[in-house]
Amino acid sequence: MSLDRRACLSALAGTALLPASVSASPPRAVAATKQPEVRPGAEPFRYCLNTATIRGQKLTLEQEIEVAGKAGYNAIEPWIEKLESYAKTNKLSELKKRLSDNNLSVESAIGFAAWIVDDKQKRLEGLESAKRAMALVVELGGTRLAAPPVGATDAQVTIDLRQATDRYRELLELGDAMGVVPQVEIWGFSKNLSRLGEGAQVAIDSGHPKACVLADVYHLYKGGSGFTGLKLLSAAGLQVFHMNDYPQIDRNT
Repeated sequence: MSLDRRACLSALAGTALLPASVSASPPRAVAATKQPEVRPGAEPFRYCLNTATIRGQKLTLEQEIEVAGKAGYNAIEPWIEKLESYAKTNKLSELKKRLSDNNLSVESAIGFAAWIVDDKQKRLEGLESAKRAMALVVELGGTRLAAPPVGATDAQVTIDLRQATDRYRELLELGDAMGVVPQVEIWGFSKNLSRLGEGAQVAIDSGHPKACVLADVYHLYKGGSGFTGLKLLSAAGLQVFHMNDYPQIDRNT
């Protein structure tokens, strides 16, 4: 299967009410395709800069916010480790003001809490890590946190999906208390939760009203899911979607 942007966008058309899209392409590039004029606020998507796409430039948080604002994004998705580092010597209220000055919200944040692992002690530590991350997100007015299968990516580790479901629900209940929605993130290179169907099963079977999946063009292709399955997810089930350009992807490495 080739990586086809049109096919991916066509699949997403089934989630027309999707409230937030994390995109590596600024909205002005979309406007350049001469689409019919759309009234302000009428688009079903909001455009958010996934800061993972500019990590190679080694920018500060302030610089990332400036880049997102100047490019015309509506929101930004920061890395938790950067927020933690910033908070050691600065007030997050100052960062929140900078976000506001650039007309940006925090729609999601990228964290790496080990919520899914079999080791109970490590899992408890992972939940504490997630709690700290959620507190940072809330302080910035954010609402979501990525929940990838950290600690369960090796071929030697196989997590039963029913156990993963119970652990995700525990993470969701923590999110209820903190005011943040953890999103099951698909990692295409991982032994666990590498396919859209696996992430969807964990979210659906959790039985939690806020359960949702975080999908990514790269990880969908890498894990072998493709894009057609996206039509089966509602706007509530797929609140953030990562659009990244990868002209050549080797599924075997």
